[in-house]
Amino acid sequence: MVLSETQGGAEERHEVEFWYSPFDGTRQVDAHGLLSVVSNADHWHRGPFNPVTSPEDLLAIHRRWEPEAPFHVVIDPTSQATPTKVNGKRAWEFVFPPGFWGGPLTIAFDAHTGIPLRAESTHRTEELSNVVLYESFSNDLFIVPD
Repeated sequence: MVLSETQGGAEERHEVEFWYSPFDGTRQVDAHGLLSVVSNADHWHRGPFNPVTSPEDLLAIHRRWEPEAPFHVVIDPTSQATPTKVNGKRAWEFVFPPGFWGGPLTIAFDAHTGIPLRAESTHRTEELSNVVLYESFSNDLFIVPD
């Protein structure tokens, strides 16, 4: 995942490799090594701050929306998707209304899998690359370090 953010006029870029399982958790590694582990029971991160990347939110993007605004009604059903490419993959891009996630928000969904590959707002872009689905994980992958 690559996260680009504009902070005080300067752009920051963070890149992480991550593993995500909706039942087990998330593990992130950056250029300096293990960045964070989130399991159902616990959370660990390196350093004095929490990681600013949240790849599980992009993959499970429907969790960003309030229960009163279910996933299928957030996109205007009369709107047309715009064909685009994200890292060479064909995708369909939708513009979401202002009001959530600091909107307006544009999300590009992979044309084959339906996974959101990119989310862009005014100051933040999250983008996935090299997505691997249905990978088997070791039971130890989401164990929080001591």
